[in-house]
Amino acid sequence: ACFGRKHTPTERETEEEERYAVPVARSAEAVRAVVKRFGPLNVFVVTAGQGGDGGAEEARVVRWLKESGYAEKAGLVLNRGHVIVVDKRSKAIEQQQMQEVVKKVGVTTMVHSDRGVAETVARA
Repeated sequence: ACFGRKHTPTERETEEEERYAVPVARSAEAVRAVVKRFGPLNVFVVTAGQGGDGGAEEARVVRWLKESGYAEKAGLVLNRGHVIVVDKRSKAIEQQQMQEVVKKVGVTTMVHSDRGVAETVARA
């Protein structure tokens, strides 16, 4: 995961507060290196969010990536399907959905802040 927050989000977090999400230091440079190695069309952003929201979470993530300038700094392509939201209601659901994403898009390399998630997904 390449993003952190200056505060702990609440269920009532507003769109304005979302703008305060901050990238982890130097993460854009690390992602840019992955983009350079594999090509922009072969790099996907997979994030955990609220499931079953009809794409609203994906739109929110894309908006933040654009407005914050992170997508440009990292060299990300935000075409439809390049931002994938998995359900964060439980770690088991999140990991299962990440495994499905790995199979669907043919992931060969993954960067994740949680080693347990990365190892589970690598077994997919």
